[in-house]
Amino acid sequence: MDRVSNMPDRVVSLAVTSLLISLIALSSVFLTFSQISKDIASIRDSISGLEKTVEKTPTTDVIDRLSSEIEELKKSLEKTPTADDIANIIERFTRLKEEVNSISASINVLKNEVGETSQSITSLVEQINSLNEELNYVRDRIESLESKFRFPVTIIDGTGDEIIIPRKPESIVSLAPSVTETLYYVGAFDKIVAVDSFSDYPPEIVELRESGKVLDIGGVYDTNLEAIIGLNPDLVVGVATSPHTRYKDVLQAYGIPVLLLPEENVNDIKRSIIMVGVATGNLDRAIEVALEFDSMISRIKEAASSVDSVKVAWIVWVEPIFIAGNKTFQGDLLYIVGGVNAFENISGWQSISPEALLEVNPDIIILTAYGVDPESFINYLENRIGDSAYNINAVSNNLIFCINGTYSDILSRPSPRITEGLKLLLYILHPQIYGFDYKDIPKCISPETVPEIPEPPLPLEVAR
Repeated sequence: MDRVSNMPDRVVSLAVTSLLISLIALSSVFLTFSQISKDIASIRDSISGLEKTVEKTPTTDVIDRLSSEIEELKKSLEKTPTADDIANIIERFTRLKEEVNSISASINVLKNEVGETSQSITSLVEQINSLNEELNYVRDRIESLESKFRFPVTIIDGTGDEIIIPRKPESIVSLAPSVTETLYYVGAFDKIVAVDSFSDYPPEIVELRESGKVLDIGGVYDTNLEAIIGLNPDLVVGVATSPHTRYKDVLQAYGIPVLLLPEENVNDIKRSIIMVGVATGNLDRAIEVALEFDSMISRIKEAASSVDSVKVAWIVWVEPIFIAGNKTFQGDLLYIVGGVNAFENISGWQSISPEALLEVNPDIIILTAYGVDPESFINYLENRIGDSAYNINAVSNNLIFCINGTYSDILSRPSPRITEGLKLLLYILHPQIYGFDYKDIPKCISPETVPEIPEPPLPLEVAR
C-alpha cells in the first residue's frame, strides 16, 4: 500500500529529472548554436573586411594612373614655376603621397589575411615601392626649387598684381599678425624692422616692439605710413582683403615693394607661405613648411572622414548675431574638419536673427565673439525668443563652445598656425575620435582649460 501511495511522487520526481536532463541538453544545443552563430557572424565580418580591403587594392589601371600623374609632376618641375605653381605642385604631391600610403596600408592588411607568399601581393608591393621611390625623387626636386629663383624676383600677389622685388630683403615691414607669423615660419623673422600693434606671435615680437627694437606702425585702420616711408624698407607685406590695398599705391610710389597675401581660404595660406619664401629668399624653408602644412591638413581630413558630420553655426559677434557663412575662412575650416556650415546658404559674414538660428537648428554652436560665453549667449537668446531657444539642438544639448585667448587667434589668423586651430576644431566637433565625449570638453576653451591640443590619429600606414 505504501509503495502504491508513493508512486505519484516517484513519477513526479522522474518527470522533473527527465525535464532537467532535457533542459540541460537543449541548453547545450542552444549554446552550441549560439556559438556557431557568433562564429558565422565573425567569419562574415572578416570576409566583409577582406572584401573592402580587396576593393581598395589597386588594379593595373590604378597603378598606371598614379605612375602617369607622378611623371606629369616631374615634368612640371622641369620648368621654372611661379609661386602659385609651387603651391599647386605641393598639393598634387601630397595627394599622390596620401593615395599611395592608403593603398600600401590596404596591401599590408591583405598580406595578413592571405599571406605574404602570394605572388600577386609581392608584385603589388614591388610596384608600390617603386611609386614611393619616384615620389621621394619628386620631393627632392621640390625641395631644390630655390635654385631656380634669383633676385630680382617677380611674384603675382593676392590682388593679382605683379610685384618685383629687386634684391633679397634685409628690412621687412609686417602689416598684420598673420603676416608676422608667416615670416617667422619661413625663417625671415630676423629681417622684420616694423610690425603692426597686434602681432603677438612669436612671443619675442611683443618684447621687440615694446623695447623699440622693432617699430610699432599701428593697427590695420591707422597704419603709420609716414613711419614706414621713413624706414625705406626693402619689402612691406600685408594682406589682400583689407585696407592694405589702399596703402599699396602710396608706398609703391616711394619705390617700396608691397606684397599682399591671399587669405580667403586654407589653400591661400599655403600660397602665402610660398610667396613669402620667394620674396624673402627663403624658399627652401617655405617649401618644407608647406609640405608639413599640407600633410597635416590631409591627416586632419582623413581623421574627420571616419565620423559623421555635424551641423555647426560659427558666431563671430553677438548683438547683433554675425555668423560665418560660406566663402569665409571659418567656413573653409569647418569643411576640413567634417562640419556642415548651418549657414552655408549665406555668403560671407552676415547678420542674422535669433529666429534664423532657430530655423537652421545647429547641432553645435562655436563662439569666437569677444567676451561672450555659452551662458551669456543663452541668456541673450532667451531675451529675444524665450523658451524657443531650447528648441535649438545646440542649446538643449548644452553644446555651445566659446574659444578664447590664443586659441581664438589661431582660428582667425590665416597663417601656418591654422593647423593648430584645425586640430582644436576636430577635438571639439568629434571628441569620439580621441575616446572622449562632448561632456569631457570644457565649454570655454583656452590654453588654461585645454593646455594641450590633442594630435589627430595617424593614418594606418604611418601608425605601423
